[in-house]
Amino acid sequence: MTNRERVLALIRSEPDGITDSEIRKRTGIRPHQQVNQICRKLAQAGLTLRQRGKEGLLVNLRASSPRGNQPNERSVTGARPSAHSLRRARSSEGDEIPPLSIPRTLFVLPCSGAKEEGGRRAAGRQPSILDSLPRRLAEELVTKRSANRRAAKVNDVALLPAAARYSGTLYREAGHAIDGLHAAGAHSLIISGGYGVVLPAEPIGWYNQEYRNAMWPDALVPRCLSAYAEATRASSVVGLLSATTQYARAFRAARWPVEIENVFLACPEPKPGAMVKTPRAIGEALVALSQDHRLRPGWKSSDGLAMQVAKLK
Repeated sequence: MTNRERVLALIRSEPDGITDSEIRKRTGIRPHQQVNQICRKLAQAGLTLRQRGKEGLLVNLRASSPRGNQPNERSVTGARPSAHSLRRARSSEGDEIPPLSIPRTLFVLPCSGAKEEGGRRAAGRQPSILDSLPRRLAEELVTKRSANRRAAKVNDVALLPAAARYSGTLYREAGHAIDGLHAAGAHSLIISGGYGVVLPAEPIGWYNQEYRNAMWPDALVPRCLSAYAEATRASSVVGLLSATTQYARAFRAARWPVEIENVFLACPEPKPGAMVKTPRAIGEALVALSQDHRLRPGWKSSDGLAMQVAKLK
């Protein structure tokens, strides 16, 4: 049995739950960090639950699955679920995002088709999402970026920070808001057709490729979103994305860490002129969030678009 299988079997044998420390003692798996990582990943996969026990300690519990939908044991051995097989959280709908703790919030945005040309060669160490991902996941993202390079027509002779490279309506409206949120301690990610997922400050080249989940198989982008949220210790995640796009599909497919308390997907209501009005609404909503730290009930964009907010967690 692998360490993952041993830990899962032990958790399933303890109806009252078991702490990470007790698992380490009874299995002999060391160091403690390895046990903690295994337990977190089992919970993210929906195979176990992590919650406070009677004595206030964090315990691991066997998950109760609906009849006929028991967890697939293949996932315990390390095979990744496809994006279509990932669990969808039950969501509640509304038109507001309540007050957020900005330093503990992760914002997820789409890239834009319009891009600024030019740039310069990066000097020295530059910010990258790769630095915040587990090593194997970072290597997987690098490999897939390289594999997609030709199809995406990537030209990285000259580089610009991603938020400066993207020059569509969203970024014209909200570029200063991204900077303001970063200064306030928030984290942001951009789902990218040419790079998968990037930091706003991450230097990228010019490319010509709309985002398609099929180019990033095995739920690679959702896994990167989740891993980055865990690395930054976010307590809330806000996706500002068009509802019918593959960006929103990737966001919905993410298995967020159990420590995250709130996940919101905010989408502009569909109306004619969406090619311009939708990204403008997303940009203006981000500005509102940067100023008020919330999206108030009844908020509408300058084009009259309301935001449809789904609370996914």
